[in-house]
Amino acid sequence: MDVGIVRVAEDQDFAKLKELIDNHTSWKLEYNKGSTKVWTKSVSGTNFKMIKIRSIFSDVSPIQMYDVLHDPEYRKVWDQHMLESHDIGCLNPNNDVGYYAMSCPAPLKNRDFVLQRSWLDTGQEQYILNHSVYHKDFPPRRGLIRARSFLTGFLVRTSGDVGCELGYVSQTDPQGTLPPWIMVKKLLKASRGYPQWKQDNNPNWKPWHYPEQITAPRITVHDCVKSAAEKSVHYVDETGIDDHSLVTYMNEADSD
Repeated sequence: MDVGIVRVAEDQDFAKLKELIDNHTSWKLEYNKGSTKVWTKSVSGTNFKMIKIRSIFSDVSPIQMYDVLHDPEYRKVWDQHMLESHDIGCLNPNNDVGYYAMSCPAPLKNRDFVLQRSWLDTGQEQYILNHSVYHKDFPPRRGLIRARSFLTGFLVRTSGDVGCELGYVSQTDPQGTLPPWIMVKKLLKASRGYPQWKQDNNPNWKPWHYPEQITAPRITVHDCVKSAAEKSVHYVDETGIDDHSLVTYMNEADSD
């Protein structure tokens, strides 16, 4: 999946995500504590690194985790960094395009994305992919830095009798040094609280499982083009925040 290209994800796209998560060749282990490991990997031709996380959630089922990652209403509850999100439209029942704006810790500036998201549930594994695309109705906005996801993905699998393993990979150009794993450590708490929240909030609404519930309009591929404002986006230098911020954040998150 290439930046700016809107198309239905294929089996090979999900296979690529699985390979990235399972193959540690050329990855550097940055953090290893408890049930969580974090790796980084340099990418030629870029000044930002890929990041990979694998974590075990012993009391969260795979479907429970998958639902938390999907549910846009619940994300408003647990994702404290989300400023705004919109469903722009869908390609088919497993591919859509959306807008997401997020707050960033000082001294970083807030970011936003226009993303195509693709997902697959094989019964044994659950995949979610995204990459940056364009849309004429969502050009860069004043006060926000337009970031780019070359590839970001989650892979959820069974672990033990009732738990799950979460794999996460991100190759994201944040237009500066922004850790793309900011929210991952919040998922355990969010996942534990989801069953009760969902029971009280439209419990039967899960369009990622039931396509007949989808209300977003069909996306027009011709609308997914770079606007004049998009062409004029400039890079922002926030490289003063070094790679050690990754380990610092993970250590702080352990105390949450």
